[in-house]
Amino acid sequence: MRFDYDKVNPNKPKFENETKDRIKAPKIENKDKFKDTKLNNIRCFNCGALGHKSSVCENKIKGIKCFKCNKFGDHLAKDCTIKKENSNVTVDKTTSCENLTTKIVRINDLNIVSLIDTGSQKTLIKKSIFHKIGKISELEQSNIKLSGLGNTTVKPLGIFKTKIIIDDLEFESEICVVSDSSLSFDFIVGCNVINQCTLIVSGKEIKFTKPSDNSLSDSFLINVAEVMSHEQEIDLTHIQNKAHQEKVRNLLRNYKPNKTKKIDVKMNIRLTSDIPINSSPIRFPFIEKEIINEQIEQWLKDKIIRPSTSEYSSPVVLVKKTDRQGYA
Repeated sequence: MRFDYDKVNPNKPKFENETKDRIKAPKIENKDKFKDTKLNNIRCFNCGALGHKSSVCENKIKGIKCFKCNKFGDHLAKDCTIKKENSNVTVDKTTSCENLTTKIVRINDLNIVSLIDTGSQKTLIKKSIFHKIGKISELEQSNIKLSGLGNTTVKPLGIFKTKIIIDDLEFESEICVVSDSSLSFDFIVGCNVINQCTLIVSGKEIKFTKPSDNSLSDSFLINVAEVMSHEQEIDLTHIQNKAHQEKVRNLLRNYKPNKTKKIDVKMNIRLTSDIPINSSPIRFPFIEKEIINEQIEQWLKDKIIRPSTSEYSSPVVLVKKTDRQGYA
């Protein structure tokens, strides 16, 4: 008997095209929306803008972009010239000059309020102040680079040598001229000048002095205590009895400590028995006897030992050294 399965279950779907038609694929709506969102998260490595890749960037023909000045050209942010020109130290405007160590520096009859900076290796001056000095030779070019806060560097416009006067003292100095935007003070006195003098700092005051070979610095002066020419009165107020006070006072006044050269005291070590402890001598070969005698003579010469007449004695033991080179 043949069993027809399709007739028994007429509603059962077939496992071919009919099944594929009933199983529908999920619908994805707003495909363009997802595509736009994905593009918005893409950043161009050439111009830094969002929404496109560097391969399709329209600004690619302009060259690489500097993200410091936001200009296209032939340099990166680390090589940007605007960065170097604007690399100035920010100074707190609320800081008063009275809290800083400043002095008047005179160059060619021009008085300049200057900062004394022991952390600066070079002496610096603004370009505008340099033009006011006059009677100065032309600037010499230099490859010096000045490094400041945050490792920022400033290249001087030039250097010149001249004499400066501080506290009526004259110093030879090499001065670097920098742009006005690179310096907050008109003039900075650096270590190349400070090392020529003795700098005395007292509170808010600072003084320049010339070192002298015949004079002593204040830091090396010694205060000598006052010498007492009379006897110091002895304080005996803790003794209530007046008679006892006078006796103690006389004892202290008349006491004169003297070193004793000879005393009649003899030390004696007492044992449990008065019988001397001694041992019979050990026999040694003739060669070892010579070694012992040489060693004893050397000890006597070096005053390590001395002759003794004591009744106590112990035998001499001759031991070879650990390296087998001689005896101990």
